[in-house]
Amino acid sequence: LMIQHCDIPPPRCHPETRKEVQTTILKWIQSRANKLPVCWIYGPAGVGKSAVAQTIAELTATNDLLGASFFFSRHQAGSCAEYLFPSIAYQLAVRIQTFHDAITHTLRENPGVLRSSLDIQFRQLFRNTCRLAGENWMQHPRVIIIDGLDECKESILQQRIISLIASVLKDHLPFRFLIVSRPEPQIHEAFQTNDMESRLKLLSLDKGSWNTRRDIKTFLETG
Repeated sequence: LMIQHCDIPPPRCHPETRKEVQTTILKWIQSRANKLPVCWIYGPAGVGKSAVAQTIAELTATNDLLGASFFFSRHQAGSCAEYLFPSIAYQLAVRIQTFHDAITHTLRENPGVLRSSLDIQFRQLFRNTCRLAGENWMQHPRVIIIDGLDECKESILQQRIISLIASVLKDHLPFRFLIVSRPEPQIHEAFQTNDMESRLKLLSLDKGSWNTRRDIKTFLETG
């Protein structure tokens, strides 16, 4: 299985910045009665979206709350859509023994799945494997982080990824999906088209919100 990685360490939040948004996201992940399984963090370039995503990935990995993380980048060959679900499946298998056993069966039965279409990969590597794992196979919710969705090379693939995530929400799997991107119209349209608005938590990360000015001041004073 292909796991997405970066040769250059991804950015992180300064420890004293973005505390409010980090706290909000962690509470959302851990809430068992959560009726909003998808969170979209959006904002323009340069406001620290990827830094927030990386910090949340590190915090949740430490607390055993991370399912998987994938960081799209136009500059990384291994961050194409074709690697998204294999990477997610690989990381889940590493972290959760029950999923590992189920994905082993999936790959044995479908040896060519890694060369299949996005839809087939999603269905076989993720959805069907979760079903194969049975009920109550995770003790608590875990987050799947998809950062930089707008950097996925084709708009139609960006929308398809959102559509596939929407299709699995009715399965009531114990996952939270954290999607991070610029507020591109095709992404906003995909959320609307797939009737996700009632299941979607929105967090705007722009230059006038989440204490951005104070964050910059903190970074400069301690840098």
